[in-house]
Amino acid sequence: MKKSMILLGFLVCTFSLVAQSYATLRLGSMNANALFPGDTIAVPIICDDINPGAVVVALQFVFNYDHDVLEWNDSIQIYFGDCSDGWMINDDGTQMTISWIDPTFCGGQPIIPGSTLCEIYFIYLGGETGLNWQVETIMHDQSFNYFYLGLINGCVCNFENNAVNFHVTGNGFDLENAVVTVGGQSDTTNATGHAEFLLPDGDYMYTVTKSGFAGVEDSITVAGAPVQVEVEMEVCSDVNFHIVSFSGAITGCVITIGNYIFNTDTMSTVCLPAGTYSFSVSKPGYYTFTGTLTAPFGPDILVVILIPFYYDVTFFVNCCGEPLENYPISIEGQTAVTNAAGIAVMNLPSGFYSFEIGGFPVTFTLPDTTYVEVDICSEVTFHVTSDGEPIEGASVTVDDETIATNSLGEAVFCLQNGTYIYTIYKPGYGTTSGILTVNSEPVTVEIIWLEPFFPVTFNIIGLPCNNSFDDIFIEINGDTVSSGETTILTIGNYLYSVYLTGCIVPIESGNIEVSSASLTIDIELPVLPHATFHVSSTQVGNISNAEIIIDGDTLYTNSSGVAAFCITGGEHYYTVRKENYDTIFGSFEFLCQDVTVNILMDPVLVNDQNSSEIRLYPNPTDGRFYLENLNASEFISDITIKDITGRIVYQKKPITAEKIEIDMKNQPKGIYFLSAGAGEMIWNEKLVIR
Repeated sequence: MKKSMILLGFLVCTFSLVAQSYATLRLGSMNANALFPGDTIAVPIICDDINPGAVVVALQFVFNYDHDVLEWNDSIQIYFGDCSDGWMINDDGTQMTISWIDPTFCGGQPIIPGSTLCEIYFIYLGGETGLNWQVETIMHDQSFNYFYLGLINGCVCNFENNAVNFHVTGNGFDLENAVVTVGGQSDTTNATGHAEFLLPDGDYMYTVTKSGFAGVEDSITVAGAPVQVEVEMEVCSDVNFHIVSFSGAITGCVITIGNYIFNTDTMSTVCLPAGTYSFSVSKPGYYTFTGTLTAPFGPDILVVILIPFYYDVTFFVNCCGEPLENYPISIEGQTAVTNAAGIAVMNLPSGFYSFEIGGFPVTFTLPDTTYVEVDICSEVTFHVTSDGEPIEGASVTVDDETIATNSLGEAVFCLQNGTYIYTIYKPGYGTTSGILTVNSEPVTVEIIWLEPFFPVTFNIIGLPCNNSFDDIFIEINGDTVSSGETTILTIGNYLYSVYLTGCIVPIESGNIEVSSASLTIDIELPVLPHATFHVSSTQVGNISNAEIIIDGDTLYTNSSGVAAFCITGGEHYYTVRKENYDTIFGSFEFLCQDVTVNILMDPVLVNDQNSSEIRLYPNPTDGRFYLENLNASEFISDITIKDITGRIVYQKKPITAEKIEIDMKNQPKGIYFLSAGAGEMIWNEKLVIR
């Protein structure tokens, strides 16, 4: 049988346009023992010689090869031209062109004789081929001379391979499906225990493996002739080692059985031929176990118990560096309590430990680690800002601990895992509260406050009003507040104005400055514009103690018949009453200036009630009702009905009837006042329409 191998020889022809200019390049040699389809071939291009002092600024190679035999794998290793990336490669399927030019003209590159310019990588597809390449041009920058190189030839040549036959037996019988590996090739034996390979001359290591048999490893030499290899395998039985300690299964043990040495991380089962074996199992931190076993081993699983060494382990429990006293640590049934220095010592067997202290995970391995430091607190940083600027001096309280923020607006707490309620306060900024959860990680709580603000209270004092009156308000910073109410203002200067409701012109104005504290502003008003009522009669003159009702307030006239009201701007309705006088209803418009309303009242003549009586029914009414004079000797002479504003809505006279029907269904629902005359008597009654 023949296998293809590659030899790269070269033939150099040198030409130059200038007599003393020369350059020699070649393909590098390929020293391979064997070449198989799929192998990668590296073909170097080497400089053998060049004109002394020449600095190359441009190169171009043309490489021809059989594309059915070799395939470029799109890889090339560059060792020349590091001045800039000026390499260009093109493979059109028939030939490869490789070019380099100094694109930045940074002075070119010197080529050192014997150096490799580049390596081209191909994949061998199979078959045989000749190789040739040519350097088209080399240009150096001394006088821009061109060096012309001749052809350089190589080939993928034929070499004789030798048959190597493996015959594998066990207990005198041919073994099928034994795996034979030699020279980078693997195959399985057939039914007669044979596996055949083709190998060129050389020395080779081989291995033979099969389940239930001890593996075989040896070497052969191939030297121009077929080779027959006889392999006898011994029957073996699997022994599975299961290594445990008090804490459970352990790994990383070294097992030694005769010439077998293996680690349980990579292997736990060994197949042993029949016989008696001494073995040992060892692991750092444990006493070495030694024993014997006989193969075949009955139960298949050999359990080995390693006794660990015991070590003193020092625990330092702290909260952000501060030791924690009387803090309990529990590990596998043992408990220790830290002293005043936060130290607790426990005697533990070697092994791997994974548990928690105060909710923080702790892992360590004995004997590798005998000092364990556990910080069971997390830093919690409160960062308080306003308008991007840090707020210094804000009080941050978490549970019972209070810390003021520093110049960076930060207050730092060390907290164990858990849920906390926090409160942050500073005058002018108010109070911010929240809930914080700490879970073994640093936490930053961002608190962003608005501009500082302060409560400002306005009080109207010395209000010159006889009646109850609170229709005065203050306007400041776009807000409207009443006397005694509080508004919130940030730092600054403010103009305030005091208004009567319904009036557009302020009755008082002023300025205040808000700096860093709450304020109470007392405003003493001047005399307010009033509505003055003057009540009199043509018979008696000024009428005192006349009742005047306006906007729900009631005042009584003094001895001069005068009563003065503080009122709001706009239209108002009034009622003036006094016993034995007509009740007067009316309205007026208050234009935020002093106004006097003159009321003229006449006395009412009332006869003895037995002499005449008028009945009004039904009352309340839907608008239709009756008036009836119960004294048959008198007639109802006239009727007047007014609404609550004093406007006459019904009037009829003279009347000469004992019973009259009146229809006022066209009037709005509400309260009306009816006056009726009968003889010398005037009778008044309130009428309700609903």
